[in-house]
Amino acid sequence: MAEADGDYGAGGDAPERYSDKRLNDSFSVYLLLSEPLQFSMREVAEAITEDYPVLGRLGIDINPIDALDTGDVTVLGVLMPKDVPECEVVTFTSLKGSLDVEYFETALQRLIAPDRREDMTRAVQSHVSYLCITCGSKESDLGSQFLAARMATCIAAVFAKLPICQAVYYPTANMITTPDEWVKGADKAAAPEWPLEIWVSWMFLRDERYGAKEAWIGCHSDGMAAFNGHEVCFRPAPLPLPKVFLYAYTAVYLPLAGGNAFRDGDTVGVEDSDEKIRMRLAVEGREILPHPHGNVAGTDTWVLFHPSAAENDEALFGPRANAPAPEGFDNSLRPEEGFLRRLLGRRKH
Repeated sequence: MAEADGDYGAGGDAPERYSDKRLNDSFSVYLLLSEPLQFSMREVAEAITEDYPVLGRLGIDINPIDALDTGDVTVLGVLMPKDVPECEVVTFTSLKGSLDVEYFETALQRLIAPDRREDMTRAVQSHVSYLCITCGSKESDLGSQFLAARMATCIAAVFAKLPICQAVYYPTANMITTPDEWVKGADKAAAPEWPLEIWVSWMFLRDERYGAKEAWIGCHSDGMAAFNGHEVCFRPAPLPLPKVFLYAYTAVYLPLAGGNAFRDGDTVGVEDSDEKIRMRLAVEGREILPHPHGNVAGTDTWVLFHPSAAENDEALFGPRANAPAPEGFDNSLRPEEGFLRRLLGRRKH
């Protein structure tokens, strides 16, 4: 839950800002294949209709040819969403051969478990062909962005079910995952629910400046900005990694799945906990992590200050715009039950 006692501001609206660009970029999914794939756009459209009817009708009439092969020099196919006007055309692209391993370096580094990183690295190194599926949104509001991401995700899941699919790469969040995990996420998106486990990745930070027996832990999200132009950064605190992740995940979940509108200076917490984490808005380009890390915000970022770190957020980010709520006044903001369904329901799909 969040408590509102500050102002929210999104910074400037200049189109060159990366925060704005994130909302204008299309959603792409790469399927890494153990061998070239031959497929018919007509067969694909039929499979999508069977597996994910929520996507509606998909037109194939604008394709110059129906049969495609990822082993060719180039592959280009198009599906036209007929029942989801918010979505642009869905494109299928590939170049002959595999993608360079360096393309996936950031995604592989974010895999914490060594055995998982090794498995995904082997999948990347051994793939011989790939297929990229892309869908953009005609608008930048939250509902339209969800629908475009769902369109690309669910269509990619049809291919992820094939035995020759070795891994799925989602560059919007620098996320690489197994085909099974991708399919599970697509099923959630079709429900509709937010599959944050495949749409948002996390960068964890160990900070050993404080001389403690255990390092302080922080983390940063990657992927939320594609939906609302913001990311979340949890500044290092003397907490175990699971707890750090829980607070950061909550700050991502609330605006996307709960419909909560944050304001600079709000506090965020989780159920069954009295801890309140201060939330400050860092406009794109501002420093968000302590030295020696010195990271600056690539997009507008909600920065979380845990009380155990004993940091003065006003000394670092300036005064909060609004005074705190009066003593005893409950201004808690809780997730809006069924927020996403109502948001999409207004669009009649």
